[in-house]
Amino acid sequence: MSDARSYPARPYLAASAAIVRDGKILVVRRARPPAHGLFTLPGGVVEVGETLAQAVMREVSEETGMTIEPVALAGFRETIVRDAQTRVERHFVILCFAARWRGGEPVLNDELSEARWIDPAELANLSTTPGLAEIVAAAFDRLAGNIDRDDDVGAAAQLIERQRIGGAAVDQHALVDHDRPHHRGQRDRGGERRLERADVGI
Repeated sequence: MSDARSYPARPYLAASAAIVRDGKILVVRRARPPAHGLFTLPGGVVEVGETLAQAVMREVSEETGMTIEPVALAGFRETIVRDAQTRVERHFVILCFAARWRGGEPVLNDELSEARWIDPAELANLSTTPGLAEIVAAAFDRLAGNIDRDDDVGAAAQLIERQRIGGAAVDQHALVDHDRPHHRGQRDRGGERRLERADVGI
């Protein structure tokens, strides 16, 4: 089956949710490439006419059947996947929200194979998309009111604006505090991180 998001003309904007319930975080395992088998957060691409909050609530509902309350931006990531010829095969700008669980139990669609409510410390024992533990930690801070959300909102707005004007790849150094990679991937001569296919969680 062809994927309309492969080899895009411009980056895709996506939203995901770090959903907290009774001190636990919901993680889901992707059932399809390119993140097949990895645990990540539920989420997906923002549709035309949606606000970010509407998009993340819809995606969570579609993927898990649950309702949530997005509270604040927990961080952002940019994911660029290049093929063997160095062409950009996938490019996502992902805004990750701290959210509270409001209702329902996980009923997964065909994009996911598993869902778990876990203690954040358990992430260290799972195969995850890069930066997941850091995003989850930031989400708990957001929900506790420990960080001024304007800092990340402003940074994310600047990131989106740079993507809108010219569609150029964003400087990865600007994302270092929000997306510290695990052992996957390496940097090329220009400083852009070349990600393995498994790095994409959308």
